[in-house]
Amino acid sequence: MKKAIDEYAMPFMMFLFSLAIIAVVTNDPLTSLGIDIPLQMQWIGSLFTVLFGSWQFYLRPMKEQVNRMDRELGELKSKVDTIIVDLQMVKERLMQLT
Repeated sequence: MKKAIDEYAMPFMMFLFSLAIIAVVTNDPLTSLGIDIPLQMQWIGSLFTVLFGSWQFYLRPMKEQVNRMDRELGELKSKVDTIIVDLQMVKERLMQLT
């Protein structure tokens, strides 16, 4: 399912963009195509389309980037903790020498 959504999202959004151009020109794109749908249903469909597009092209990639950065920060924190422990060991050995 995810692969199909990734594969067909861009053509779907291009089709909807062409409908948006027709909507600007004719003020009612679906009626010009011969489909009679109430205006409220068109608004609901548009809302779901915008939500899908924003999820597909903005929110999901941002979520993946945040997860990747979270992993990288976790690795960095563990490395910093290791450096702190090593510095404490060096400090203790230097104190033993004096």
